[in-house]
Amino acid sequence: MRKTSRWGAQLLLLGAVVGCSDSPLEPADVVGTYNASEFTVTLNGVPRDVLALGGLVTIVLNSDGTTTGRFTTPAVAGLSTVPVDESMEGTYTLQSSDRVRFVQAASTLITDLFFVYHRGPATLNGSFSFGAPNTGQVVLVLTKQ
Repeated sequence: MRKTSRWGAQLLLLGAVVGCSDSPLEPADVVGTYNASEFTVTLNGVPRDVLALGGLVTIVLNSDGTTTGRFTTPAVAGLSTVPVDESMEGTYTLQSSDRVRFVQAASTLITDLFFVYHRGPATLNGSFSFGAPNTGQVVLVLTKQ
């Protein structure tokens, strides 16, 4: 009986710790400056590191729900046939317990992605896959500075 009580207490403690890490996302959690730490485009099995090719993504999430920053990429197959340099001016919303959605006037893939927020280190991870006639995936990880 005593052994069962000890295990029960340990399971309750574990449940409390796990429960804390799944707390709902609050605006204060996401406010800050984020830079792309990973940005890859894979087209028909060939990966391309957009950051190594000169791409840059910086976005600032303000406490009032607005955003600023830049989205700059060279022409990259599977992403764009021309270089892109756009403002990240717009807004963001928190959706569900861990998702962030961006709305911006600029036409970039940022608005096509739902970003999943991860705590410690704080990152916003977005990805999507596309199919025929060309298949591939875009992965963009934004790390809080």
